[in-house]
Amino acid sequence: MAIIRAPRVRTPSIYTPFTTMNELENRIRRFFDDPLTFEPLTTPIGFVPATEIVETSEAFMITVELPGLTAKDVDVSWENEMVTIRGEKTEEKVNKEEEKDWKYYMVERSYGSFNRTFTLPRGVDPDHAEANFTNGVLTLKLPKLPAMKAVGKKIAIGEKK
Repeated sequence: MAIIRAPRVRTPSIYTPFTTMNELENRIRRFFDDPLTFEPLTTPIGFVPATEIVETSEAFMITVELPGLTAKDVDVSWENEMVTIRGEKTEEKVNKEEEKDWKYYMVERSYGSFNRTFTLPRGVDPDHAEANFTNGVLTLKLPKLPAMKAVGKKIAIGEKK
């Protein structure tokens, strides 16, 4: 098995459409310069935390994986039926002298700012929203207003004879 040395990639802390396009252009250019060491275009650009959104009869639950972050690194806001989760995952400070003789064989960790916005249906009660941060996982509970809660009723099925 061969070990391929990977260059250390530092991602910028602020992402705009231009930085994303520049990153894509750089990857395509590297492909044409040396196709044998091509980095696939399917690898993530920047830091995009994994998220789940679940609806229950009482609330919407949003769970976001944010490894290496704490509650003070994350901001959650609500405006016009949209919930926005922002933050920044910063790179750990390393002594530059110590890093000079390091050889990176794999780099999969991402750093930088992130901003995820989700539009929820009308009827969510942001005044009673709850947010908890435990073991690098942010959990938002956005309760539904009473008028939106599902009221179910069983309907009997009759047979014609």
